[in-house]
Amino acid sequence: MSTIIKIPSVKRDTRIGSVFNMLFVVINDTENANPYEDVIWDFSETNFFHPFFICGLGLYKKQSNRIIKTCGIRQYTKGYLDAICFIEPYTVDGSEEVSRLLERYINKSYIPICKFSTSEDTIDSVTSGLQKIVERQCNIPRNLISALSYLTGELVANIHDHSGCEHGYMFSQYSRQGRCLNVCIADFGISVFGSFIKSKVLKEEEMMNEGYVLNMALRHKSTKNLPDAENRGYGLPTTKNMLVNGLKGEFFILSGGAFHRHDRNGEVTVTLPKNLNWGGTIVLLKIPLTESDGFNYLKYAERL
Repeated sequence: MSTIIKIPSVKRDTRIGSVFNMLFVVINDTENANPYEDVIWDFSETNFFHPFFICGLGLYKKQSNRIIKTCGIRQYTKGYLDAICFIEPYTVDGSEEVSRLLERYINKSYIPICKFSTSEDTIDSVTSGLQKIVERQCNIPRNLISALSYLTGELVANIHDHSGCEHGYMFSQYSRQGRCLNVCIADFGISVFGSFIKSKVLKEEEMMNEGYVLNMALRHKSTKNLPDAENRGYGLPTTKNMLVNGLKGEFFILSGGAFHRHDRNGEVTVTLPKNLNWGGTIVLLKIPLTESDGFNYLKYAERL
């Protein structure tokens, strides 16, 4: 016997919150499937892939303890999934791999799901290399290049500093029609909540709710007990302020058992039901490339 789960179509103009509502349904159905049955994801009714949905789905599949099979994949769907390295991420652990990636994807509108090392020896060269590929693909305006570097650099640094894991993941897809860049950066580490537990900087009563702890990280609360001037936390407040208020984009973070969404319509933090938990942290950035006039990177950048 098998548990068959239909994978929905998710259009690229779907809002981030709705994207993850559909992803949560797939995750919930997969986690609650009979442990003695195979799980089969059925793509036969899938015609559209939102980049955040398909990246999140691929990363979940990779870290899930369930053996997940697929069926109903049409030929053009298979071509897309192969191209973005849905089943097995493209490993990028040094400058040579970045150069090969540049040659293969410079004329594309995306970089595949990449697995990169967070070691001191490679993290800077790999992340700067990935950023340059994205800049070339999208012909990013000059006044947004520093912003892109800051946004991705801060999030990758968080993986190195807080996640407790040796690899991170990055995926991007440029929408020419919408003139926006979708970036996903993720890890399979201990989550924001786990990082605060490890640091022991919060009181026991503050650790009862993962949404509360995620909000602390989003408000310059650090896992290090430093003076306010040094208490930069995860760099997340500056990242989402620059993206949402400066660039009019959208920010989403899912970490452990909580998520936070922030766009021009407001922000919300939600603690997930006990049966839903992301094994690590995934951050999604929707970066408009059309509203750059008047944007000043230095107005939003963190002063170190």
